[in-house]
Amino acid sequence: ESKTADAQGEYTFKGKAAPATDRWAIDQTVLEHNGQLYAIWSGWEGTENVDQRIYIAKMENPWTISGERVELSKPEYNWEKQGGTPTINEGPQVVKAPDGTVNILYSASGSWTDFYCLGRLTLKKDADPMEKSSWMKADQPVFEKNDSSTYSTGHACFTTSPDGKEDYIVYHATKNSGDGWNGRGVRTQRIYWNEDGTPDIGAALEYNARVN
Repeated sequence: ESKTADAQGEYTFKGKAAPATDRWAIDQTVLEHNGQLYAIWSGWEGTENVDQRIYIAKMENPWTISGERVELSKPEYNWEKQGGTPTINEGPQVVKAPDGTVNILYSASGSWTDFYCLGRLTLKKDADPMEKSSWMKADQPVFEKNDSSTYSTGHACFTTSPDGKEDYIVYHATKNSGDGWNGRGVRTQRIYWNEDGTPDIGAALEYNARVN
């Protein structure tokens, strides 16, 4: 927690933000929705590394997870299971549309494969984020490799242009098939919005593409 309003000033360590079921709890992000904070992360169902799932829990404050976790997504489609065991849902990121629609973009399949891609969960209007049934899961990847020069397109975050008028995805990818965790580069490209409040990310650009 910062001691002053200066982001580059002094900080006080508040402790570990961890659920009671801290089973490989990684990649945490925070959703603020209707005045309530929620922690969202990737973890195991049990104590063995069989698969990684997306969980949500309420937060008492910005540094304390106060409630039981609820599973929102697990690897179930073939495009989420590439690379073998463990199967992967990880790297959740909250992405809110201009109309207020809440989306969670997450990474699926093994990050060591060409097939690392993005899936999407979308919160139904006026629904409780703590209910799995409140989230609509896309049955196809919403962003993936382009099969010609850009592979392993995952672990994304989202930002805006300095004037706030344009939205962008930032992600890592490899130039060559089979590069695995080696040779990753950081990529960015513009995204748009569908009428239903879901992000229209489009196709991965060619690895050496330059867009003005």
